[in-house]
Amino acid sequence: MPTKKTNAKNARTPNKNKKPTDQIAIEIKRVTDELVNLAKEAKKKYDKVDDKTKKQVVAGVAGAAALIAAAIGISKMRKK
Repeated sequence: MPTKKTNAKNARTPNKNKKPTDQIAIEIKRVTDELVNLAKEAKKKYDKVDDKTKKQVVAGVAGAAALIAAAIGISKMRKK
């Protein structure tokens, strides 16, 4: 099976898709701040609703978490 050999030119060529570390850190901070703000808004709205709606919200979140866990599990099984 042939393999791609790395010559000196290929080794020195930077990956154009890479971002500088500082830029990545700034982007992560921005996304984190946005998620925190969304969570705070959701908490305020959740506190204002009645008990029946709260139960439905909890059931929906639990269902979504189960779907995400299943998707992650399937993905890991495919990789093996």
